[in-house]
Amino acid sequence: MLDMNTKEFKLKINDFANYYQIKDLESEAELWYNIWKEKKLAKSKLSDMEMSEVVEETDIFFPKIKQALHISLAQPCTTSTIERSFSTLRRVYLVAFNDDGKPSEW
Repeated sequence: MLDMNTKEFKLKINDFANYYQIKDLESEAELWYNIWKEKKLAKSKLSDMEMSEVVEETDIFFPKIKQALHISLAQPCTTSTIERSFSTLRRVYLVAFNDDGKPSEW
């Protein structure tokens, strides 16, 4: 986050807010960004932080940021789960139907 300049950060936040329909996220996020920028933490320290630690930093002053972080925590990191489910579905389909397309006898 801190590797981005303010303009890039605002664009990303704006896209996120529009997609998830979070009103007034942009102004709160800009303040949040500036607070973290002023902390001047080393990149190694920032990369070692857990997302749950960042959520704790939101306290009561940043409810929209907290909501956005909760959404981020709930999303899977990759789409491999979806890919696996389609692979499983294909195997189930292949087992359920024989070569001529008729249902198999179980």
